[in-house]
Amino acid sequence: MDAAGTILTVLLLLLLIFPLGTDSLAVTRNRSSRSVSSTPLLLDEPTHQVATNNDDNDDSFVYKVVNSVTTTDASEATTQQLPLTGSRPPNNSNYYYSIRSAFIAGLRVEDVDKGVTYDADGTPIVQAGKPVTVRLFGDDFSQDSQFRFVMTARQRGDDCDDLPFFVAVNVTKNSLTSFSALIAFRVPSLSDLVKYSSTSSNETEEAPAFYVCSMAMAFDGRVHWIHQGEEPGVRLRTYEKLLPLWLQMVIIAILLSLSGLFSGLNLGLMALDRTDLKIYQNTGSDKEKRYARAITPVRNHGNYLLCTLLLGNVLVNSSLTILLDDLTSGIIAIVGSTMGIVIFGEIVPQAICSRHGLAVGAHTVWITKFFMLLTFPLSYPISLILNLILGEEIGAYYNRERLKELIKVTNEYHDLEKEEINIISGALELRKKTVGNIMTRLDDIFMLNYESVLDFETVSEILKQGFSRVPIYDRVRNNIVGLLFIKELALVDPEDAVPVKTLCKFYQRECNFVFDDTTLDVVFKDFKEGHKGHMAFVQRVNSSGDGDPFYETVGLVTLEDVIEELIQAEIVDETDVWSKCHDASYITANGFCYVALNVRD
Repeated sequence: MDAAGTILTVLLLLLLIFPLGTDSLAVTRNRSSRSVSSTPLLLDEPTHQVATNNDDNDDSFVYKVVNSVTTTDASEATTQQLPLTGSRPPNNSNYYYSIRSAFIAGLRVEDVDKGVTYDADGTPIVQAGKPVTVRLFGDDFSQDSQFRFVMTARQRGDDCDDLPFFVAVNVTKNSLTSFSALIAFRVPSLSDLVKYSSTSSNETEEAPAFYVCSMAMAFDGRVHWIHQGEEPGVRLRTYEKLLPLWLQMVIIAILLSLSGLFSGLNLGLMALDRTDLKIYQNTGSDKEKRYARAITPVRNHGNYLLCTLLLGNVLVNSSLTILLDDLTSGIIAIVGSTMGIVIFGEIVPQAICSRHGLAVGAHTVWITKFFMLLTFPLSYPISLILNLILGEEIGAYYNRERLKELIKVTNEYHDLEKEEINIISGALELRKKTVGNIMTRLDDIFMLNYESVLDFETVSEILKQGFSRVPIYDRVRNNIVGLLFIKELALVDPEDAVPVKTLCKFYQRECNFVFDDTTLDVVFKDFKEGHKGHMAFVQRVNSSGDGDPFYETVGLVTLEDVIEELIQAEIVDETDVWSKCHDASYITANGFCYVALNVRD
């Protein structure tokens, strides 16, 4: 057992002193016990293995590579010295890299602000001047790998040291995988590119192309850049904005103005229907008449105008959003376009046009006509369909109730007096009221019996009442048989005691009867014609009891009663009787109220 153990120990010592193979790499470890690969790192190899350093904070870690010679004597191994700093290592196999050039087989754009497109060869195209994240696929990646993007196409493995570069990037931290790594950089714009003349003859595309060069670093820190080829999979193209920044800002300002104009006119013009425009043309000021005449030809095509304004508003808002998104991206573009359109394209113009829509519409009618012509192929057919479905547009109209309410709610703004408002309200209510609502009841009417005589006492009572007409009844008060005009008493001597029926038979004046449900406008029209006088007796059908229905006289109505309802006020003359009352609607300034106790004409 002791002999076998001794032999085994000797063999292990020999293996340690004389390793297998003719070429070996002696590795000096640092304090962290990390080592580089034991494989020789030749200068001209196109792909290499990489010495990795996983501790980014360990600044004392140093790669040391020792060149081993063909002799088996370790004491003869020496460290190869490279040329002075600033020149690349000589191209022979006796020099080695501490960081090998990564071999890039392809790339993929993973994140870019404005999206990515691809040309016919599959080359990704991104917008110049924007940040982009690219994943590189291949071999020999390390955290210390560096890359340059150049604009000159060369074969894979060619030298890149003499080419001007526009982007130099490192591997993104914690992005390494077995065969890929992430890099993030900003793609240069045309204004950032350095003008140079060493362009390859195959660089004929309009969009600039960028090619990748990978860094290889010698043990003393000198670097060498190796081109990764011109295949579509390892290059990147860019495109520039179509419009310069200043022109985009001008267009955005114009589009915001048009957006506000369309939004405001949509509210201002469409709120002015043809009825309102006719009112302005007939009763407005000189400016209002001129504005209304300018707008009317356009406003007459209501649905066509509506379609034009909406299409124009959508068109400029969409264009505005695209331009704002081109200037920025993400939440800034969303908030900026939303605030710009809402504040300057909706709120402010609609607030202005809601109050000055007539003036704004008249001054911008030429813009409206231009867009009506521009959107004619789409807006006019839609307007025809709307006309067929909805019918012709009808202007605003007001019935009696609406018109009366309109006068009331606008009392603070119009210049109508209270009496004028009352007259208008009363005229609007004539058709709603009936004579049954305003008649004087039979019990309150001064009348004469058909059998009475015109003696001194009767004539004195007639004159005391102050009426111009006195109804005559026969036996019962609801049986009216005639009318006595006071002017007929001028030829009657009270001492003669002429019977009333004598005058009734002599003049034969017919009485005017109306039903209690007759509206005041009908009665007022009859009174105006004057064929039956200015007084009418009110009848109604009495169907109570067991007998047949009959007409019953229940009251009396005069022209004065109708006029009082028309002007919404009481007509007071010298014959009215005054008395104290508790109805506040009749109380006058001196504390008295007037009560029409009897019928007057």
